[in-house]
Amino acid sequence: MALIFVTVLQDPLATVETGIKEKFPNDHYRVSSDQWFVNADSITARNLSDTIGLTDKPVQPGNATAIVVSVGGYYGRAQPDLWEWLAAKANKANA
Repeated sequence: MALIFVTVLQDPLATVETGIKEKFPNDHYRVSSDQWFVNADSITARNLSDTIGLTDKPVQPGNATAIVVSVGGYYGRAQPDLWEWLAAKANKANA
């Protein structure tokens, strides 16, 4: 399992959100309106980016832009259910 963080810079057609919801319906956590954690089997940040429709097509004006980062660790202050979700997914990834 891989934990991956996605943050949208620009997405006028909600491509990223739609891709995450369609491809990982039970394995994502929405942090805010433009940020998600995704838990995926044997996938890299680049694979996830292609899978959700962000970078699987040539660059054109109006395309979504986002940053997709593999998560190796995490720390900070956030709502308790986010920490619970991350801990459960990270434990699954390390099992």
